[in-house]
Formats: sequence, structure tokens, C-alpha cells
Amino acid sequence: MTRTMLSKKITGPSTDFLKWAGRLMGLNTDIYSLVSCPAVPFGTRYLFIAIDEKGRRPIGVGKARSETPSLNLASIRLNGSRLGASEVHIYRDAQSRS
Repeated sequence: MTRTMLSKKITGPSTDFLKWAGRLMGLNTDIYSLVSCPAVPFGTRYLFIAIDEKGRRPIGVGKARSETPSLNLASIRLNGSRLGASEVHIYRDAQSRS
């Protein structure tokens, strides 16, 4: 699985801060570009992030609602593109690292 990160300078909450915040809630955080996001299981929580000249900002949240991981991926990509997301942050329970 390849993670794709954007290379331009970004202002706003740092990636390290967002991962730290997720760990406080007992979650592991994986950050992907919208295009490289993997299929996710039912119940996975995610956060859409927009990156533009103003910096990085959260623009939406969601939870995978299908038992079929590929349908969850399609939903993430569709909704993320509608919102204008550049990244998606996937939050998984610390015990399930799939």
C-alpha cells in the first residue's frame, strides 16, 4: 500500500498534530491523497482535508457504512471529490490495524 503525500508547504494543523490527536482518542491515523485511499471496512471513520493557498483545513467527516470495503472506497472518493478534498485521514481503532 503506497501513501501519497503532497509536497508543497502547507499551513494549518500539521500532519503530526492530526495523528497525535487521533492517538489521544485511541485511534491510529493513516493519511492518503484522495486518489490513493484504500478500501476500508465497515465502521471506519474518516476526515476530508482541503489543501489550498489558505493551507490545510478539515471540510468533512464520515463513517464507512457498507459491509463491502470497495463500496466504502467509492463513497469516500465520491464524497471527497464533491467537497473538494485533497486528503483523507483514515481513523482506525488502535486494536485493528488492517
